[in-house]
Amino acid sequence: MLIILGATGGLGKGLLELAEVQTSKDHWDFGEVIGTSRKDIDLTDEQSVARFVSGLQLKLKPKEVIKVVNATGISINGMMHKFSNDDFEKTLRTNVSGNFLFLKYLQPIIRDRPGSSMVILSSVVGETGVIGTIAYATSKSALRGLCRVSAKELARFDVTVNVIELGYFEAGMILQVPTNIQESLRGEIPLNRFGKISELFSTCKFALECGYLTGSTIKLNGGLT
Repeated sequence: MLIILGATGGLGKGLLELAEVQTSKDHWDFGEVIGTSRKDIDLTDEQSVARFVSGLQLKLKPKEVIKVVNATGISINGMMHKFSNDDFEKTLRTNVSGNFLFLKYLQPIIRDRPGSSMVILSSVVGETGVIGTIAYATSKSALRGLCRVSAKELARFDVTVNVIELGYFEAGMILQVPTNIQESLRGEIPLNRFGKISELFSTCKFALECGYLTGSTIKLNGGLT
């Protein structure tokens, strides 16, 4: 089973569309493909996460592996001296605590399903520290630690956890940025272009399938860092 959390957003929606096509082919068959919205699971609500994971057990075949891509995330921007504590905590609840809760409740299921894996989508902003992204950058930096620890705890069950740190892509949050700023950002990228959804998909595919890759942070950013 392949689960794409946050499949209504730009990146998540694109991944879901490609996954539905690719999983119909024999060379990459993860079984049923599930794309979620906030109505299906609210990662900031522990009871919602518990209900969703409990419901998965009714759909799974015996010993069926679970592959997860979490494309859920929010970005609330503002300068630190003006930024509200509520917005800071909201960003961390969604981008960090949501991953913790999902892994916490999924663990009892996947530890009996060796070969299962999870990929968490992060951002290069956590490393570069863009002005005005104090909450977003903090949350994305925290995912490295969450990945490292959860990967070590789940390794004995042959379950992997990895992070993909994204640069700027042709979908998602970049579309909210004015055109002139988009051009400026593009000029900073050594490959001089934004990433494609197909390139993100192939990277997720690799990370989900490679049983010897865990606790890692993959930089998919066109050479930015």
